Amino acid sequence: MVNRDSIHHPCYYTFSLLVATHTLTVTASLWEENVLIDK
Repeated sequence: MVNRDSIHHPCYYTFSLLVATHTLTVTASLWEENVLIDK
């Protein structure tokens, strides 16, 4: 179970930002590959 204090911890936001950035990068790379394959 997660404490409310840990949710407001700076590390939580940093981790979320890293995950979001990683997900966007992977999605973008996959999308570019699909576009290149379609052409």
